[in-house]
Amino acid sequence: MTPNLLTERDRGILRSFATRVDPSDAGARNNLGVLYFRRGMVDDAVEQFMSALTVDPRMTTAQRNLEIASFSSGYHDRRIEQLCHTLRVDPADRIARSELADTWLMLGDPQRASDELGILLRDAPGDIDLITRLATAEAARGDLEVASRWLHHALERAPENAAILTRLGEVAYNRGLNADARHFLERSVALSPHDAEAWYLLGFVLGDEGEHDAAQDATRRAKTLNTSLTKAHTNLSLERFDAQSYARARAERASRGIGAESTASNTHFMLGLAFRQKGYLSEALGEYNMALQRGEDPTVVGRAIAEVHLLNGDTVQAIAAYEALLVDQPQSARLWNACGVAHHQQGAIAEARACYDRSIGGDQRYAPAINNLGVALFHTGESERAFGHFVRAVNVMPSLTKAQLNMALLLVRQGDLHRALITYREVLTGSVENAIAWNGVGLVLSKLGRQADARNAFARAIESRAGYAEAHYNLGFTLSSLGEHADALRETRTALELDPYYTPQKFELAVDLEYEDPLLEIPADLSPVRATASITDFAFEPAALNNLFAGLDGATQEPSPVPALDALETAREKLNEGNAADALQFARRALQNGAPLCDTLLIMGDAFLASNAAGEALERFREARAEDRLNQHAALGELRALIRLERFDEGLGVAEWLDDDDADATSLVFIATARYSAGQFEAARETLRRVDALTPHSVEAAVALGHLEHKAGQRDAAIAAFRTAAQRDPNHLRARIELAALLITRGSVLEAEEVLLEACRIAPREKQPVLVLAALHREEGNVHEAIDLLAAFLKREPYALDVLAALGESLFGLCRFEDAHFAFQRVLRFDANNVSALYYDGVLLAKSDRVEEAHHRWAQVIELAPASLFARRAGRDSVTVRQVAAPARSSEGEGTHHGD
Repeated sequence: MTPNLLTERDRGILRSFATRVDPSDAGARNNLGVLYFRRGMVDDAVEQFMSALTVDPRMTTAQRNLEIASFSSGYHDRRIEQLCHTLRVDPADRIARSELADTWLMLGDPQRASDELGILLRDAPGDIDLITRLATAEAARGDLEVASRWLHHALERAPENAAILTRLGEVAYNRGLNADARHFLERSVALSPHDAEAWYLLGFVLGDEGEHDAAQDATRRAKTLNTSLTKAHTNLSLERFDAQSYARARAERASRGIGAESTASNTHFMLGLAFRQKGYLSEALGEYNMALQRGEDPTVVGRAIAEVHLLNGDTVQAIAAYEALLVDQPQSARLWNACGVAHHQQGAIAEARACYDRSIGGDQRYAPAINNLGVALFHTGESERAFGHFVRAVNVMPSLTKAQLNMALLLVRQGDLHRALITYREVLTGSVENAIAWNGVGLVLSKLGRQADARNAFARAIESRAGYAEAHYNLGFTLSSLGEHADALRETRTALELDPYYTPQKFELAVDLEYEDPLLEIPADLSPVRATASITDFAFEPAALNNLFAGLDGATQEPSPVPALDALETAREKLNEGNAADALQFARRALQNGAPLCDTLLIMGDAFLASNAAGEALERFREARAEDRLNQHAALGELRALIRLERFDEGLGVAEWLDDDDADATSLVFIATARYSAGQFEAARETLRRVDALTPHSVEAAVALGHLEHKAGQRDAAIAAFRTAAQRDPNHLRARIELAALLITRGSVLEAEEVLLEACRIAPREKQPVLVLAALHREEGNVHEAIDLLAAFLKREPYALDVLAALGESLFGLCRFEDAHFAFQRVLRFDANNVSALYYDGVLLAKSDRVEEAHHRWAQVIELAPASLFARRAGRDSVTVRQVAAPARSSEGEGTHHGD
């Protein structure tokens, strides 16, 4: 076991994982227990193993892990001794006896569990729960007939109890009584149609009876009701870390007189298959090994063992198992190919290639091996031969989509994007939900500059495969390029939670297994890249499949023409919905199809402004004015873009043109903004008075007046104006923040705090008032209050990077350097250019004598924001650290001297 070197904070973080685990996922509970045990948290580990067994009492991996943890730590020795002492004092304590029975059962001693349950049942012979638990214990002993009798006894008392019927169906199935099993399970699902386990077991029974369509339907319903059944995850075993741990635990069991392991009367190969199809690979392997010991078909069982090792990623054991099978079947193309896949996953390309050659030698038309040899050829630098093998594999077996995907990926890497896109389209024609193909389409479209289409393709990939980290990453990159930065950041968060590494699209190996078609991917360069960059819901139109492949110099078909006015109207709708990217796309299509130029340019200008692309917007509005010199919309758009670009002198000319007796309130506000921004304060005041005459309670006019007075140096007048704006609209966040900032400069700190607290209340998910209030607390010396405020916000919005950086700064101020470092590192994980985090991380590195790394951080700060306060601090600290280090270097005598 790993020595217990954890701090209390480390333990708190690890324990917090338990709140994120699906309570109905036994495998997740088991794996968390392994993590706890490895970190020395034995009691927590035992709790998780017991939780796993509560969810799935038949989970042998959790059972073995619990025994290892219990007997190596003495945890259950102490608990059993306490319970026995309680019962010696008070034999009638049913709670203690019930817990003791559960403990014995979890520790693999069903005989003692049965004894305790029998005592409890003697005093409560009609207790359905006790009868069911006793039946479970008898089944664990291997006496399925006795278990069945107890369950029938329970059913007599509760004939409509679906849970009892499910257990009866399971026991009957394990006894080989399929007709009885079907009867009980069909009754169970009729009574409880939402019981996923009953549907899942019924799927096994129907499949055994040859009713495959009905079996698939039952399994599909089970997976819909319980999505965890679709997970094919590996359940971790402590024996993986210490192969002798279970043997020692069993020896201690024997020395304490705990019962011998039970034997089951059913076929272990079929039990292994059941576990395998549920995704419990370790349990399946245990049953297969038991099948070998009981003399079941060694060839069939041996192949199953090899396949489970391959699925489990245990390539060494898989290779050994396949080599053992090949001794008796030296001409098997299937076995040679699978053995090659195991070598390939290890990175042993030469050995894999030799196996694939042997496979093809046994069957010249064995497409999986032909495909895999192509992958191996690519990895040895023979790209042209690799492509030829992919083509050959498809010709031999047109349904082998893995070879088609490998063809497309190789074309992408060679820069032949048009042929790659055509190949991906061929895959999607036959399998429209192929996530890898959609992701590939997105990558190609992104390289072709069609970002909006790429976004749709990546979204479709995510729809087709939940948890597809690469597609989440790619969607994040595309959203960022479209200016949708908040969504891009959220996408990065999702991707990083799924997989902290970004790996480019991979080649796929094909393997012919008995029951699965696993996804076996091999990186093209065999070297993952650490992700350093960043889903919203996307409605994907059915017609988009063809549209995505359109407009590629004749390589693919053109989209069907969309009427110009329809496209223009759709663009307006998208803009009103806040979807600027799609609005631009439809506006361009409208323009291509002959829509009115001026109307289209106006929509494009508004869309660019909504995307913070003021320069692009300005060009479109000016083009619109060139088409129609009297167009008020175009002129107002030009003025708004010039204000956004801070080109106020140019804006004045447009403002004067717009200013007439018919100007509306919105136009007048922007005219006033242009005037006071250019220093024409009196003219701006007069313009805003006109706004008040038109709309006496205009919030925007009051806000503009506040900015005007502030710019004119009239602080009290600005405060009054912002107060008026806040009174007119209590939820106007910008007015409150501006008001608080001015109150702070005037020294009215308490009033500023009240204004900011109200802003935090009315907009609890807005970070700006939180940041301003936290800065105010720090300046006033109330650092603890700042930390509480920031931490509370981060509980709601844990990926608000500016707030996280401010928390790091506050923790730094309290000399909580370890916590501050954690905060800054988390910020830099999502935003490598965050100036605040870079600066403080440099300071922390310097404190740890990692001087060169600190200088590198500060150099980044100065390069990214040369005029900022952080840049000045970075320059100062860099000089100071070098000066402090210089005497130390000179005292080293023969040490090397480095200049600044």
